[in-house]
This record gives sequence, C-alpha cells and structure tokens, in this order.
Amino acid sequence: MSMEQRRNISSSLRTGFDYQTVWAFRFCFELLSNPEKFKWIHLETTPDEYPEGEPFFLDDIVVRHSDDKVGMYQVKITADWSFEELFKQDKNKKGDSKDSLIQKWSKSFFKYEGQLFEAALISIGTGDTELSNFVTKNGLIDSKKLQKERPFIYGRFVDQIGTEAKAKRFLDAFQFRFGQPDIDALESETRERFFESLRATASGMTNLLFELQKEIRKEHTRSLSIEMIRNLCEFDRPRHLNQEFAVPGDFQVFDVNMHADLVKEIQNKNTGIQVFVGNPGAGKAPI
Repeated sequence: MSMEQRRNISSSLRTGFDYQTVWAFRFCFELLSNPEKFKWIHLETTPDEYPEGEPFFLDDIVVRHSDDKVGMYQVKITADWSFEELFKQDKNKKGDSKDSLIQKWSKSFFKYEGQLFEAALISIGTGDTELSNFVTKNGLIDSKKLQKERPFIYGRFVDQIGTEAKAKRFLDAFQFRFGQPDIDALESETRERFFESLRATASGMTNLLFELQKEIRKEHTRSLSIEMIRNLCEFDRPRHLNQEFAVPGDFQVFDVNMHADLVKEIQNKNTGIQVFVGNPGAGKAPI
C-alpha cells in the first residue's frame, strides 16, 4: 500500500479552533494583568442579554469589562481578505442567498451596540491592496475616504447593512485586525509575557491552554472569572517540594557557630522570613 502523503481535509478547521484557543490564552493574560478592568471571558457563547433565538455572529471570544461593557471578537485564519470576501453571499439548499460576513457581524453589532467596548475581526490574513488602502492604523475602514474614492463599494456596505447611518456607525467602530501573528508565534509570545510579567510556570500555562481547548469543545460553555483563570494557570496551587533526601555522610557544616545561630533564628518565630540563597549542592539545608 502506498504511503504517499495525503491532504488532511480537517487541518484548516482544527487550526482555526487552535488559533481561537491561543487568542483566548492571550486575552486571559490581559485579564490577569489588569484584574481591576475585567470580570470574565467567555468562549463560543451568546451573551445572556442577546435576544432569545437570534443567531449571534461575534461569539468566538466575549470579554466582560468591570463597567459591564463587552468586547466581542471573531477569530479567523482566512489567508486573504478582500471586499468581495466580506460581501460574498453563498446559496442555501433552496437557492436563497445567505447573509454575508458583513451582514452577520453588523446584525450582532447593532443588537449589542449600546453595551460594546469594542468589536473586532482578528485574523492572520491580510487585506488585498484595495481593502488595505482603506483600513486605518486602528483597524477601522475609513468610511469618508471609501465614500469619496470607491462610492460603489461604499454603497454595497449601505445596501448590506441597511441604511447609510448604520453603515457609517459600523465602519467607524468595527475593527479589522488583519496580519496578526501565526499560531506558533502568538503562543510563544504570550507564554513569554506570562512568564516575564506574571511569573507563571510552564506547566501552569500548558494547563490553562489545555483547559481553554476543552472549554471551546463543550456544548454549554461557561464564563471564566479572574479567579478561575488564576486557578487554571496553577497560581494558587504550588507544587509540593520533596524534602525527603539523604544527607551525605561526609557533609561538613560550613561554620559551626554560624550554623547554630541560623538554626536558632529559624526556630524563633518572631524573626520573620529567612531566605537561603546559594548554588545547588552548596549546603543550604540546615542540619
């Protein structure tokens, strides 16, 4: 039987979920770094306040701020973006047109507009030359420039969103964060931030990533509070340090009098914390 390589048809789908997981990992870092600014993060969710029975299209990551404003994020690994990609309407089985991405995102955006902190598309992909020409440094599509230089495209936004006023409000607020780091770079960078800023352990970060991955797979997901994220990252579960080790028979006390004084200080509960610093094998354990 031939062992030639065959295309993994589920690769892009799995990578998409993995990318979403790593972005959730990054948002968890933001929550832990600024606990006073946030309440929770929720993955694959429809907010409780959202109208019952209506589809929600900014559901990949939802972050609740301490003032009850929410950040809503759609994460995609799509490689290339264009106006056509945003406006494209596929057909359903009956031959009717489905909603485009712009229609889906704008509908969810306006249902939650009054409570939004921000709403954004996050993607590895970049916009083509035409689209990139109208995306500002803040990730917004410049509606005034678009209306002046590409009135037809501006008109398509108006047609798909519903009214010119709503189209302008959407374009002036919804962010298109193109050109984000790939999954490996993002995870590596986030791990470094966890370690440098929060002194997280490698096992704690791995456990958090694993639990986020499990959360995304659940049929009913939950809001993860700051405290829950801390526990998943093992900040409050220090590992036991094994003290059962043999002292070599030829061990020599470095200074008998100093050793006796140190032991006396350790046994005196009123002296506070005593810290011993030294290279491995230097003899830090008092006998």
